[in-house]
Amino acid sequence: MNSAPKLLDSAHTRQLLARTLVGTGLELGPGESPFPLTLGGATARYVDRWSTEDNARLFREVEAARFSEPNFLVDLNKDRLSAFEDESQDFVIASHILEHLVEPLGQLADIYRVLRPGGTLLLFLPDRRHTFDRARQPTPLQHLVVEYEQGVTELDEAHLDEFIANVPEDWGDAAPPRDRAEQLERHRQRSIHVHCWSEDEFAEVLLHQIRHMGLNWELVERLGVDDVADGIEFGIALRRAIVALPAEVTAARFEQVWAGLTARTDAVRSMSEQVSKLQHELDEAQDQLRHQQLETGRLVGALHAAQTSLASHERVLGPLRRTGVLSLIRRTFARGRK
Repeated sequence: MNSAPKLLDSAHTRQLLARTLVGTGLELGPGESPFPLTLGGATARYVDRWSTEDNARLFREVEAARFSEPNFLVDLNKDRLSAFEDESQDFVIASHILEHLVEPLGQLADIYRVLRPGGTLLLFLPDRRHTFDRARQPTPLQHLVVEYEQGVTELDEAHLDEFIANVPEDWGDAAPPRDRAEQLERHRQRSIHVHCWSEDEFAEVLLHQIRHMGLNWELVERLGVDDVADGIEFGIALRRAIVALPAEVTAARFEQVWAGLTARTDAVRSMSEQVSKLQHELDEAQDQLRHQQLETGRLVGALHAAQTSLASHERVLGPLRRTGVLSLIRRTFARGRK
């Protein structure tokens, strides 16, 4: 039996975006899962808040050997990428890092600063609808703007309380906190999802940066959560434009490309659903055919049995018919009925 075509897995779709990376760049917060640069021509140095020893202590559920030693120890909430010069990087990878930062608008702006014109930001974020954030509301854009304008660098209790109220706690193999103070501190250290979005909700964040923060982001590629089998994340490849255009022109181009890529995803999904429907109908037809074949086989078997029985009777009655005994029996039987 043929099966319906399946979506690509996460590893394959990530590499589709990775084709945009070339040269030397940075990966922010690789932790135990640094982004694999399998296509060649791209080399990344690691920027992380914790050393491998600190990571192993904080995340005991992860095998210590899996953590990669960072090239640079940086607290992005406080220092962002101040250690790196303007236009010094060919690319930046931020995979499941932005949602952990208290003030992501400023971080995105600093990534833009360190990228060379034509440089790429490869961004992956969890889709709140498909992770432990599913009970949470999206972070409002205005909330981000206020925190950007205030220059927030510390995670406050309001964010922690909202997270705790809506997300089941998981401490790995560590003992649960003894009291609220320890609970809050453990969450601070392990780094919660301070913010959460779906892919379309996050597009508004990027459009705000284009329209109001002077960042000329070009949308190169986008892979949605529905492009991946059992997807939980969305990925975006952004380029720092080589030619600076007016903000409204850049925003309009971004929106048009986003809509086009969305239409592509919708078309692929629709085609996949149609193929699945046809496959289901084909499976049902094959089941009916097998049932009919079984019924035909049963009828053929019954017919064969009847023919065998008839042949057996003919072997007995044939000689009687030829000798006239059968006619005599019939006449005698007829008289008896009278």
